[in-house]
Amino acid sequence: MKIHEYVFEWVKLPLSLNGRMHFHEAKRVVKSIRDEAAAWAATLPRMDRCIVEMEWFVNTRTRRDDENPVASLKPFCDGLVDGGLVEDDTAVFMVKLMPRITYRPKREGEACVVFRVAEIPPAFRPDSVQAIIDRLNLEEETHEQENE
Repeated sequence: MKIHEYVFEWVKLPLSLNGRMHFHEAKRVVKSIRDEAAAWAATLPRMDRCIVEMEWFVNTRTRRDDENPVASLKPFCDGLVDGGLVEDDTAVFMVKLMPRITYRPKREGEACVVFRVAEIPPAFRPDSVQAIIDRLNLEEETHEQENE
């Protein structure tokens, strides 16, 4: 299983559920994220079904609401569809994990947002995140044994 990563050099999220920007500005930002995600998705192999993860690396220990990054995740997932990675961003074609916020001291790297995408089997309809992890680990072990 190959995990594809895309990095945005965002120190601060461009969109947040707590954001209070003018709707014209928000629309411009959404389009920018979608377009960049679509351009990247067009370079990836088409997938029947995928899992998408968003990790925001921050350089301060300021407390942040875990769900606020969802506002930036949504246009990215829409862009993956626009770029032809999957047919739609519904659960049948795309599993979206809750974004993670990870503290990383500045000496270890700049603040940024990393999106990860991997293909998952179309027939696999997980009930939980643990089910996804267990299945992917099993497939990875099987793949490693086949290559030995």
